[in-house]
Amino acid sequence: MIAYGCDEEILELSGNAVTYAELARSSGKDMEIKPVSRNEFMAVMARSGIPQMGMMLAQSYQDYAVQGSNGEEKLTSAVLEKVIGHKLLTAAEMI
Repeated sequence: MIAYGCDEEILELSGNAVTYAELARSSGKDMEIKPVSRNEFMAVMARSGIPQMGMMLAQSYQDYAVQGSNGEEKLTSAVLEKVIGHKLLTAAEMI
């Protein structure tokens, strides 16, 4: 990201990792979160009428998230909080 006043500085903007289960709990709604295979995920996307490009993007994100070693443990929200001027909201606060 290039930000005003941050010439030639690379800013690592990261928030707090949130699981699907945490998002479900934060919604206040009764949701069942269960793992699905890559094929099941793609079949649901196809039945939903999502365009091929959208399906490819969603699957790429899912593949990345499922790996479980996405580097979240190395990142902090400190830089992002400095840029936006306040602490990050929790999943419950966002919803």
